[in-house]
Amino acid sequence: MQNYLIVGHSNDITATGTLEEWGDYYKKVVGESLVDGGRPVAAKAVVREGNTSDASDDNVVGYYIIKAKSLDDAVAMVKQSPMANNVGCEARVYELTQM
Repeated sequence: MQNYLIVGHSNDITATGTLEEWGDYYKKVVGESLVDGGRPVAAKAVVREGNTSDASDDNVVGYYIIKAKSLDDAVAMVKQSPMANNVGCEARVYELTQM
C-alpha cells in the first residue's frame, strides 16, 4: 500500500462540499484507507529562487492523505469525493514515496 496526497483546488471554497458530505465520504468510501484527514488551506505565499510573493492566484483549498494499492485505486476513491464532480473544483492525486 502506498500513500497518496490529494490536493483540492477550487475557485470557490463553498463548492468543495459540506462537513457532513466529507464525513460521509471518509466513513463510507475511504474508511481505513484514511491516513490524514487533512485541513483546509488559509494563508498562502510563494517562495521561488529566494524571493517571496503573494499566492493570490493559487486555488489550492486543502489536502488529505489516503493509502491505496495503486494510483488507479486512489483515483477511484477520489472520484467519489464531495468535490470530484462539482463545477470549478478538481482534486489532484500524488503518490508519495520514501526519500
